Amino acid sequence: SFRHHRTSQTVHCPSCDRKYCFSCKSVPQAPAQCDDVKRWQGIFGSSSFWLKKNSKQCPSCSIPIEKSGGCNHIHCQGCGANWCWICLQFLRSHMEAHVCNRFEASSNGGLENEDRSVFFTERYYAHDDSEEAAKEKLLFAQQHQRAIEESLWHVNDNHVRSFLFAFPRLVQARSFLKYSYIAAWGQGGKAAHDFQNQQAILETVTEKLTQLTMSLLDEVSSRKGDVDSTSAFPLIVFFSDIVDECMDRMRNVSWPD
Repeated sequence: SFRHHRTSQTVHCPSCDRKYCFSCKSVPQAPAQCDDVKRWQGIFGSSSFWLKKNSKQCPSCSIPIEKSGGCNHIHCQGCGANWCWICLQFLRSHMEAHVCNRFEASSNGGLENEDRSVFFTERYYAHDDSEEAAKEKLLFAQQHQRAIEESLWHVNDNHVRSFLFAFPRLVQARSFLKYSYIAAWGQGGKAAHDFQNQQAILETVTEKLTQLTMSLLDEVSSRKGDVDSTSAFPLIVFFSDIVDECMDRMRNVSWPD
């Protein structure tokens, strides 16, 4: 039998453990609607629209930076500047909370449509890249699960399970966030205020969860003895719960007519 999620079009097949959209049979696209995804693909998939996705200049010293991880907070090894990969705004520290999910129309009305397209596609592809990085870390964690559990023998079992489950949760959150920008784009500037608020919170806590999880994974992978950063585990549980809550709230937001 198939289980249909009440708040989305996502169907889960228990036989093959595959999830897909009930309407279009594609991968789950929540919180975007199928029609919005089709319009998005038609415009940005076949046009000459192009983004330099993998390399940007540091806004402080202008050296080229290649993004190799899932986190969108960048620390320049050349000058030490911290900045946002998406909007290039400077940050005080790598862990600083940062929000840049709202499109503000410029005074140059003639370029507004182009600016809006760039705004949403940059954020879509940033989360798409981060999703791929999260999948790589998930695969690594799955392949080395036994070694990870042995390294964390002294940690509460519930915390270890939460740490391991943080990897598929990050994949889900990044996918949800990238499609949330299609959902907001499809509304043509009428995105619900509550939706944007929850989107901003989800981005912030997903970045925090990414930083904590990847730092802890690096420590587990590089050490042969016990892991010292046991204080990170309660935070991973905390941010994981907020990620789930934000996605649930965004699924249930009422869009304006």
